[in-house]
Amino acid sequence: MDLKSFFVEFTLFSSPFFLLFLLLPLSIHLLLRIKPSPSQVKARNLPPGPRRWPVIGNIPLFIWKNPHVIVSNLARIHGPLMSLRLGTQVVILGSSADAAKEILKTHDRDLSGRCAPKATPIKESDLKKFSLLWATDCSPKWKSIRVLWKGELFSNKALEAQACLREKKVAEMVEYLGRKEGEVVTIGEVVFAAVYNTLGNLCFSRDLIGLGDEKMARDWKEVFWRFMECATTPLIADFFPVLDGLGLDFQGKKKQAAKCMKKMFGVWQELIRQKGIGRWHQETRGFPGFHAGK
Repeated sequence: MDLKSFFVEFTLFSSPFFLLFLLLPLSIHLLLRIKPSPSQVKARNLPPGPRRWPVIGNIPLFIWKNPHVIVSNLARIHGPLMSLRLGTQVVILGSSADAAKEILKTHDRDLSGRCAPKATPIKESDLKKFSLLWATDCSPKWKSIRVLWKGELFSNKALEAQACLREKKVAEMVEYLGRKEGEVVTIGEVVFAAVYNTLGNLCFSRDLIGLGDEKMARDWKEVFWRFMECATTPLIADFFPVLDGLGLDFQGKKKQAAKCMKKMFGVWQELIRQKGIGRWHQETRGFPGFHAGK
């Protein structure tokens, strides 16, 4: 096949890809010619860092080795505080105890915002309202949620009150394993069921998985692990946010995470409907009752 025939068939097969094929070199050429002005460079006042590739920045550094090894090696060259560019995103890294103290203590308020992974199937506006971990700023709403969680669910008094529940679930697991003496038991599923039931009693006042139901425990374990894997996997859109704005999900992780979350939330919503949020508030100071009271 000659070159002309190749381009004819390529164009007929997918004209959008052909257009991208033609425009990509031109786009790269224009990006290479765009240079920030000296005032812009000075305004950024970024720490030192390795040289960057056009468009993709320092992404190639992290392809073949573990990130912590790369960061350790770079810190020997550029110091404990350095800057990287991953795609269009600028990342500041602190790799020493003093740098971590400056970031987490001295300048905690200024640096407390978080960039939620683009694979998370939750709108940014909802994260600002309800999330402690992925809130993008220290808003009054975020502060009120933090105070309520710290005082009602994770205070010393609350944790001590939950100790008997944790001890009970561990005792049930030990008793179950004792009854299974001489039999084959998948310990991972049993431990997961015990932990899940502990959370289930804390949040919903009931067990969610039978200790002997290894199939259900395995299925739920896979759903949770799948959700965490999909929701935390870096996407192309994490490095080039414009792609997320266009609604593009090349890797399909966002769709998979949404599917797992829908399954989990569907079960939990059904539990709440079955018992009724009013009765929950009267009977328990668990998670739903706590939020209903607030």
